[in-house]
Amino acid sequence: MSYKAVLRMPATAEALRNFYSWLEEAGQAGAVPPAILSRMHVAAEEAVSNVVHHGAPPEITITLHVNSEAAELTVEDTGAPFDPTTAPTPERGHNLAEITAGGWGIGLLRRFCPDVRYVRNGDANRLMLRYPLG
Repeated sequence: MSYKAVLRMPATAEALRNFYSWLEEAGQAGAVPPAILSRMHVAAEEAVSNVVHHGAPPEITITLHVNSEAAELTVEDTGAPFDPTTAPTPERGHNLAEITAGGWGIGLLRRFCPDVRYVRNGDANRLMLRYPLG
């Protein structure tokens, strides 16, 4: 079994709506188990949203590849370099006054994806979210 789907989209907030429905359709077509697809949605939404709001590339390419071993979502862009695998997760405060804004998505990414990898290849960011199957 092998399945591959690719989405190229402008890096705009409006295009994010297309991404959500594309991931659902591609995940179902690739037979990604519902529990994994739900986790993938949370992590991927955070990753793609961060590229749109902070990376400022003209376009994002998202690839879903599914085989018998894993479902892997790759997010590629030519925005500013950013490696979420090395970024610190903010410290939790004991009350609301101690909590600072920003950086919380890194924790979501790590919590909802068991295998997060990043490479910078030339002028491109490549973030890989891998979910073992079975």
